[in-house]
Amino acid sequence: MKIFHCLKNFLPDSVGGTEVYVAALCKALQVLGVEVAVVKPTFRKEPQTYFYDGIKVIEYLETSRPDALLQTGLVPPEGLNNFKHLLLQETPNALHFHESAGSNGITIFHLLATKETQIPIFTTFHLSGNICMRDNFLFKGKYDCNGIINPYKCSVCMLEKKGLPFLMPELLSFLGIKFKQNISLNRIAKIFNYPLYIKKHKERLLKVDLCSEKIFVLSNWFKILLVKNGLNKNRIVVLPPVIPSKEAASIEVKKPSFQGAKVRFVYIGRIARIKGLHILLKAVLNLKQQNWELDIYGSVSELEYHDLCKSKSEGNTSINWKGELLHNDVINTLFNYDALIFPSIVQETMGMVMLEAFAAKIPVIGSSIWSVKEHIMDGENGFIFKVGDPYALQLILEKILNEPYLLQTMGSTITLPLYIDAAAKSILLEYKKVLDSSSV
Repeated sequence: MKIFHCLKNFLPDSVGGTEVYVAALCKALQVLGVEVAVVKPTFRKEPQTYFYDGIKVIEYLETSRPDALLQTGLVPPEGLNNFKHLLLQETPNALHFHESAGSNGITIFHLLATKETQIPIFTTFHLSGNICMRDNFLFKGKYDCNGIINPYKCSVCMLEKKGLPFLMPELLSFLGIKFKQNISLNRIAKIFNYPLYIKKHKERLLKVDLCSEKIFVLSNWFKILLVKNGLNKNRIVVLPPVIPSKEAASIEVKKPSFQGAKVRFVYIGRIARIKGLHILLKAVLNLKQQNWELDIYGSVSELEYHDLCKSKSEGNTSINWKGELLHNDVINTLFNYDALIFPSIVQETMGMVMLEAFAAKIPVIGSSIWSVKEHIMDGENGFIFKVGDPYALQLILEKILNEPYLLQTMGSTITLPLYIDAAAKSILLEYKKVLDSSSV
């Protein structure tokens, strides 16, 4: 069985949650006897085939530059023919797509081209942006949204994000729907295009459903929203929540006990606004207690945001910026702390670092996004605070600093998460069902 996994970026050049998950999944599938390879575009003149940690990576040349035509899905990327040629040369039994919404990366056109070859397609949705273009399922960034894609509502929300003044998003969205114009690249006309952008976004989602034999998701809440948006519930498989690093999870480290020491909090994640680090900093900088430390690990995705956050913490000796952390070191690093703070302001489909904290037997203090509420029982294995609310987080931290033994009590009751091979076995089962039936 030869399965190709398709995504825009891969290790070691890009280290994100999706790339780490796919690498771990490929390794687990290899152990189960599956021949795997990663297929990705390259923007260099010479595509390469190389190996990363025993995983074959095959590149194809992509020359398109992101522009409005590509981003709105009006034209396919120029490298699509190179992708199709690769499939004809390599003849995989199936393709497993891990993204489908890129402009010049892996797009819906790649799924449609694969469908024409009659090669079976599997898809995993890793990002909430596959449904919500704003990523947080908060209407205008403030109000809970039902997650159903609607051209008018979503257009208003996206225009508000652009900073348009009071009632202008509503007016422009209304006019965009009423006049049903074709997408225009004119700078002024673009603001009337948002209902059409949203409509095409929904159409792409439904096309992924029709192209795929099975769609894998990383949480129950995401399946519920996909079904609400018209996808076939019988195609959707919810994978078990897993961590990618079995070796690290199996290491036994004796955690130190409190003896008047400071409570050690940790943040691990990208330094980007959507991860909510500014919420965390505002909360800790308001604390009057002195018995705490916060270490911050993460790669810098937004330099200006990083500099702003760092400037706010300047002079505070309790806050330590530790730089980027190699993923294989995450769990072993977490063993040295008393709690992970997970302040994300977008809907994470799974929240891998949260599960890795559980592997290290430490509780999580997380924002009230759906993936957090799916895994954290408030007051039992962690605490939940209102998303985007630094004062709610501050109250929880004050409670912990006044009663630090709460964290130790929680740590002793945390259930260890599953390893990636549990997800790999579920996926392999679906591969076999489809490929066995197609060979009959």
